[in-house]
Amino acid sequence: MGVAEFRVSSVKPEVLGELAPLRRKGIYLLLLHLEQSRFLRVGCLGRRRFPAGWYTYVGSAFGPGGLAARVGRHGVRLKACHWHIDYLRRHVSLHEIWISHSWRVLEHHWAEVLCSDPLAVMVMPGFGSSDCSCPSHLFHFRQAPLPDQYAALQMDHRLVVTHAPKNHGH
Repeated sequence: MGVAEFRVSSVKPEVLGELAPLRRKGIYLLLLHLEQSRFLRVGCLGRRRFPAGWYTYVGSAFGPGGLAARVGRHGVRLKACHWHIDYLRRHVSLHEIWISHSWRVLEHHWAEVLCSDPLAVMVMPGFGSSDCSCPSHLFHFRQAPLPDQYAALQMDHRLVVTHAPKNHGH
């Protein structure tokens, strides 16, 4: 597959900015884990049960700061929620980040590939996709998906978070 792998112990923007691939713009996938099922309110999408397991969230980073800024923002649990993913990030641990330096349209291709996977479950329609026609940018899996299962994503880099912070009491 030819995906370059990096191991990081922190996903703070200043740490991620040290990695050349993250100084660029592109799209990303967050591989997240929720230890226990829970009901969550996600902004105007409402309240929904999120089952325990693995989640993939697809996003893009074409603004100032590129991937380091956007992924770094998602790497910390913020008190104020701006995007749908912020509501979920309070309760999940971040394990991996998959990256492509392709153009913006590939973000929707990644969401389509994941949506068509029979092992993927769309927990909340509209999650992360209020600005496009994708049914969702968030998908649930019982087992952690592996990059090798998704050659169609055309990834450039895979970051493995070696010390994913655990959530205690949020």
